[in-house]
Amino acid sequence: MRLRGYLPELLVFAVAVMTRALVVARSAGFDASYGYDQSVYYAASASLLHGRTPYADFTLLHPPVVMLALLPAALLGHWTSDHIGYVVGNVSFGVIGALDAVLVVLIARRLGLRRSAALAGGLLYAVWFTAAGAEYSARLEPLGNFFLLLGLLLLVSTLDRPRAGRLLLTAGALLGVAASVKIWFVVPLAVAVGWLLAAPGRRARAAHVAAGALAAGVLIDVPFLIASRGEMWTMVVSAQLGRDTAGRPVGLRLADLTTGAWPPPDTAPAVVIGAAAATALLIALLVLAWRVRPARLVVIMAVAAVGTLLLAPAWFQQYPDFAAGPVAVCAAAAATALPARLRLAQWVPVLGAGTVTLAVLVAGDFPATRAWGPDRLAAAAQQARCVTSDTPAGLIALDVLDEDLGHGCPEPVDVLGRSLLTEVDGKRVSYTDNPQWQRDVAVYLRSGDLAYPYVLGRPLSPRTLAALRRGGIVARYRDASGRRFTLYRVDH
Repeated sequence: MRLRGYLPELLVFAVAVMTRALVVARSAGFDASYGYDQSVYYAASASLLHGRTPYADFTLLHPPVVMLALLPAALLGHWTSDHIGYVVGNVSFGVIGALDAVLVVLIARRLGLRRSAALAGGLLYAVWFTAAGAEYSARLEPLGNFFLLLGLLLLVSTLDRPRAGRLLLTAGALLGVAASVKIWFVVPLAVAVGWLLAAPGRRARAAHVAAGALAAGVLIDVPFLIASRGEMWTMVVSAQLGRDTAGRPVGLRLADLTTGAWPPPDTAPAVVIGAAAATALLIALLVLAWRVRPARLVVIMAVAAVGTLLLAPAWFQQYPDFAAGPVAVCAAAAATALPARLRLAQWVPVLGAGTVTLAVLVAGDFPATRAWGPDRLAAAAQQARCVTSDTPAGLIALDVLDEDLGHGCPEPVDVLGRSLLTEVDGKRVSYTDNPQWQRDVAVYLRSGDLAYPYVLGRPLSPRTLAALRRGGIVARYRDASGRRFTLYRVDH
């Protein structure tokens, strides 16, 4: 009987897991290269496991929680292989994304929304490619959403309680942990504190939430800030604020947010019409949700999240997932606001999102996992003491990351990210136009016995590549798509 009471949550979890599994399966499969950022987070965890200090001993451009969350996977990789640890770490984030969908249902039900409306909100999150396309692997957004939604669940649970100091402190701490995953999550934290400050007689509650968030920040971030002698601030705050401001046009950002990653070109009629219709639907959901008084805090969070996405200097395909949680809860609130004769309309967002996701999966033309490619090079790499690469994914592909760290080999972790720490004439420039970054990378790549430019040499200048070629080629491999992978001997 108790299990039947949680059927909506169980259904949403199953659908969310299946959707995220299909994203991976439709691309290159589970045992594949999930992407550059994911390899950076995993390598950061492995480096920490080997006693190296983040921000001081290696580059990490984000707060430390994602690194800490992947420590169990890195430990598994240490006991088994880099491949196993890396795949398990990425798959676990898909499960976290499914739990996010469940939290949407729980928040909606705690707000007093109808059960079917809560189910509609959870299913929207489960099948929406904006969420699923970002949550198939180890990214910041699904982890940040988890702590945000968990904190929001506790926060809305206190609204009808006269005394809830401990819950408010815990809710604030969880929102603070989210901000220690990605600094963007300071925005919903600020909204929560501001909402409570604006409500008559709730200033003490706002103080509890702020105190919890501050305590979480002090416990998580300050030790790394001190250990890195301030370098953490430079990488996490200064470098991020100075990123490229060109970004992506607002119209295309709305398309990414509402319809998710659609096959190119972005200007195709189906994309334009679909994005316009989905944006109109998003606005309608927010307007309807505002009519449900208990959900107004979440509506403001959703608007603030969308505003952050539209104003952010840089843009990557996974960014819209930042708004997915609050928007999905708003969809549940909007469904509750519908009159009885229009209740079937609550499933329109779910059907629309599911149709888009199905189309994307059928087309199969979206950024997701890629085949490793260099399996035949791994045997040659095993004979070397230290192997270097322009991405940790290259070292994971060769299964030498943990072994190199154990040997004390240098590992900057975020090789490409180091370009944000150097400027040319006071400006951020491309990799090939950044001589300081090219020199630093060349020194690193030539510090080992073998060098493996896994990013296919695109960021490396002809001079840097020429320096690698002087040592000669140890092994070369071309996969079925024509991509070439070359392992170079380092000429000391």
